[in-house]
Amino acid sequence: MMENLEYEILPYLYKAPTRYGKYYDVLRMKGMRNQANCDTYAQVLTRIYQCNMQQESHPEEMHRMTMALNGMLKCELSLQKLTVDALYLPTQERTLRKSTEMFVADNDKLLRAVQSQIKEPLFLGFAPFKIRWDNGDFVKRLPERLRPKFVSQIVEEILVIDGIEETFSPTVVQLQESLGSLAFETGVLRVMNHFKVKKSVGMSSEEQQDIKTKLTQVVVRELKEIKVTLN
Repeated sequence: MMENLEYEILPYLYKAPTRYGKYYDVLRMKGMRNQANCDTYAQVLTRIYQCNMQQESHPEEMHRMTMALNGMLKCELSLQKLTVDALYLPTQERTLRKSTEMFVADNDKLLRAVQSQIKEPLFLGFAPFKIRWDNGDFVKRLPERLRPKFVSQIVEEILVIDGIEETFSPTVVQLQESLGSLAFETGVLRVMNHFKVKKSVGMSSEEQQDIKTKLTQVVVRELKEIKVTLN
């Protein structure tokens, strides 16, 4: 129960009736708060989960879920300070699950490649709720202990080097010549020195020579095909 509340999420969150105003002191002693915060809406999601467990949410519960998510996101500056033990978020199966037991699709191409191998649920995201919030930004604002994993965190891209075929074109020759030119070397040294000067230190002759040596080691190659496997 809240003393001040923008909107109720019945039967999980409601505003104290003004007709009971003379009893507010007693209600405060019993746990009534002045206003809702991030944890309040996270607790509403927990209650929805407890009432539905892992069953698909019906439209009315999805509406309550939308209201709870909206309320939580309005307290965006407090997301990092969430104190709840667990945060329940909607999955693509329209159920609620612990945030730490799900994945967030941050790379559609990777997701298509590995989705059949992912056993854990995927975060539904905010778009189906017509909430304009970036899924990745939301995850990064949560306390680390409540963050879902990104799909990209569990996938490792490995370059397949066996059987790589090189090819040559005028563009490769021109690029190699440009990288080895005095003009390019001078430009790189100027840029590097600029950033060093900004820190009140200039480049030493040893540093300049090191950069020149590394530039001579740059090799341009053109490949017919690049193959990458996912691990």
